[in-house]
Amino acid sequence: MRRDAGGFVLHFTRPLSPDADVSPHTIRARRWYYPYGIRYGSPRYEEVDVPIQSVTVSADRRSIDVRLPIKTYKNCMVYYFHVGRLESADGRRVEHPEAWYTVQRVWR
Repeated sequence: MRRDAGGFVLHFTRPLSPDADVSPHTIRARRWYYPYGIRYGSPRYEEVDVPIQSVTVSADRRSIDVRLPIKTYKNCMVYYFHVGRLESADGRRVEHPEAWYTVQRVWR
């Protein structure tokens, strides 16, 4: 996974099936942050679902471009993604459908 100016690009090791339902309603995104402090462990703050604006599959079908509003706080924002039950072109289900990313700062 990598972040770009308008969202995130999720990469796969195998091409996705041409029949894969890759749309904003099949991918889940959430975000939250943890306050910094001297104690270990913290609850999640301002945890919310993030509305996905669009999803585009690359020409080689090995990545998807997920567009959504990105924001951060002085102490970072964690983004969580779940791609659901996507399958590769050879019929294998994505083995690790979850991904996390911490935004340190928003690019201008």
